[in-house]
Amino acid sequence: MTRGDDTMRRPCAIRGELGIGGAQRLFWCLFLAFVSLHGSGCGTKSELDVNTGCDADPAQLDFGTTPIGTPVRRGVTIWNLGDTPLTLQPSSDHAAFTLVDASAYPLAIEPRGFAEVIVEFDPAEAGDASGLIALGEMPCGPIACLATGSPPIRSVLADGSGPYATIQAAINAADAGDIVQLGDGTFTGPGNWDITLQGKSLTIRSGSGQRANCRIVGRSGLAGGNHILSISNGQSQSTTIKDLTIANGHGSTGGGVAIVDASPRFERVLFDGNIVTGGGGAVHVSGNSAPEFDDCEFFGNRSGVMDALMGASAAAVDPMSGGAIFVDPLTGADCVVRHSLFRENTNVYSGSGGAIYGRARISNCTFEANASFPSSGKGGACFLASGSVSRSLFADNTAGQQGSALYLASSSEGVNIVNCTIVANGVTQGSFGAAVYSEWNTSIQNCIVAFNGPLGIAFGAVSPALLCCDYYGNGDADGGAVMHRIGRDGNFAADPLFSDRGGGNYHLTAQSPCLPGGHEDCGLIGALGMLESASRRAR
Repeated sequence: MTRGDDTMRRPCAIRGELGIGGAQRLFWCLFLAFVSLHGSGCGTKSELDVNTGCDADPAQLDFGTTPIGTPVRRGVTIWNLGDTPLTLQPSSDHAAFTLVDASAYPLAIEPRGFAEVIVEFDPAEAGDASGLIALGEMPCGPIACLATGSPPIRSVLADGSGPYATIQAAINAADAGDIVQLGDGTFTGPGNWDITLQGKSLTIRSGSGQRANCRIVGRSGLAGGNHILSISNGQSQSTTIKDLTIANGHGSTGGGVAIVDASPRFERVLFDGNIVTGGGGAVHVSGNSAPEFDDCEFFGNRSGVMDALMGASAAAVDPMSGGAIFVDPLTGADCVVRHSLFRENTNVYSGSGGAIYGRARISNCTFEANASFPSSGKGGACFLASGSVSRSLFADNTAGQQGSALYLASSSEGVNIVNCTIVANGVTQGSFGAAVYSEWNTSIQNCIVAFNGPLGIAFGAVSPALLCCDYYGNGDADGGAVMHRIGRDGNFAADPLFSDRGGGNYHLTAQSPCLPGGHEDCGLIGALGMLESASRRAR
């Protein structure tokens, strides 16, 4: 507690956050004397409109979110701007917090003087705690100290020394809507793998917001492995996983995450080196599910791996598809992927879709160096049964048979491809469809298909709709099966003039025919416009 005097403080208003969900309110308060409040409890403005007299409703100060399991101190400075002493005393209603240096109360604040009040909230009460400090004789002019901001936070430390020893322990204690917050470090071992959310809608996040510093790491070897995280039972997008790494998960399907009948949201999550014998190296999606992935990265995940490669028996082989994400099209599952990077994901022994297999709506993503290695592998980057792809870059992907960038499977729903750059992809065994192979109901519009081999585009029984695309420098000279479309419907064959093709910068130079106005009325062709010294990532 600090006391002093000052004659230059001015009265004004308190603005703060109050109530679960953080609704913003403005409080106008009456006090026993002229008072100005300042400090961490006053929100963005340390101002109060002052008056004289008693007030039936207290002035309300929100002290923000208080993590459960960690006592948190907050302070407010009370200035007496009146001409008579102001008595500050605790009320009987402050069970949710304690007054630091309580022996100093009641306390008289002299005219033009101040006192700093420090309160410590009970960690067991955080998230729904409040109490009063009285100005003068109760019930006149009390100040309500609140800790009612965002949902309660369950803190977990990597070494197990926090309030909860493991991630699973924090989930077990949590209620729907709570936050499980992880410290930096590596979380591994029982309770930090085979995690289940138990049907609760929760947020699991790193406290630092740095995914590279907060890693959940699975067990080594496929034998006995399972998902690192399982999400099921109708959990909606109010379930959020963000700002962390899920790595080294091993098992039959979904080494990182298994999603069944749920639609969680993943933000800024790195899926790194998860490996399975079946489908979905990083994520396996089935049932009535529609998860969303925003600003995530999938690196080095593998599906369809023989157990012998992991040191187990070679007899148990369950090769499947989707090196990074498997979305089961037979169950109606779907997924949305935005602003994400897929690099060096593979399906190894059998199956298709080096990065994604199934249903997906993809936008503003980059797929590079993904592979469907089997000789019959289809879709080095994506094998899609339905969905859409827009503003995305496909570079250096490989398939064994067809569609090293995209294999678009037979489906009544079809797949729409708009504003994509498809460059430098190739197949190892097949003789057609190096970049894109389409079986059914496909629309390809405003795309660059360049420098792929041995062919550019091939299609099955139904010819795709092709509009305003640049087919150039592919192994068949230009477009493959679409060569007869060049010169029609805005399609053409010209060097797209990338900024630095050799360095992997596929933005366009100022002279590119693919810029708006460069070719007929097509607008921008490809995923990336003109940007100097930019990376290849489509963001």
